[in-house]
Amino acid sequence: MDVADGGAFAGGVVSVAERSQQSFAATADRNKSRSTATAPGYYPMVQDHIKPGRKTRPMEPAETLAKLIAPCDISAPEFYLIECAAHGAPWSRTSFNDCTGKYYRTQALYVDQKPVGFTICRLVADEVTLMNIAVHPEHQGKGYGALLLKDVLNYASDKQNQPQYKVFLEVRESNRSAIALYRKYGFQDIGRRPGYYPPVPPARKKETAIVMRR
Repeated sequence: MDVADGGAFAGGVVSVAERSQQSFAATADRNKSRSTATAPGYYPMVQDHIKPGRKTRPMEPAETLAKLIAPCDISAPEFYLIECAAHGAPWSRTSFNDCTGKYYRTQALYVDQKPVGFTICRLVADEVTLMNIAVHPEHQGKGYGALLLKDVLNYASDKQNQPQYKVFLEVRESNRSAIALYRKYGFQDIGRRPGYYPPVPPARKKETAIVMRR
């Protein structure tokens, strides 16, 4: 689960442009509330989504785009399409769809009412785990990964913008751009998990995960 400002997505994205403006505004309103449910239990492998060396497209002028981060149904087909294309070793569909319910916070980034990225978090006691984050490859290099990350950090902060939850994540050791972004937003290395990530073809060797906390 890396977020160096983008994700790799080769497949199509299901458009949500058909949704009415009223429905879209209602989604924005729902985004103002926060879930604080807690539960012990299952953590699928924290996902890494950046494919090293991928070129990005030119950034569109920000003023021409309507951007919204809002709650989403992560089991919707468009998000698993992003997952499969964004990760060299994606989660199974079952693991992905299991990230629903009151113990999860799933957010999507919409640009002109089209989904271009998402985050999956889980809250247990006073800890938030950023389990998965991805951005459509056509939108890499535009700061959208940082927008999604800041949304998670805002969620983990109180009304005075002070941290109320610890935020944890894991990132592939080779993903230097993601690591740099995380450190920019105050994350610190706290450990390593050798052989944690499966290899991304054509590589055959499992990769070490760096555990970070903010």
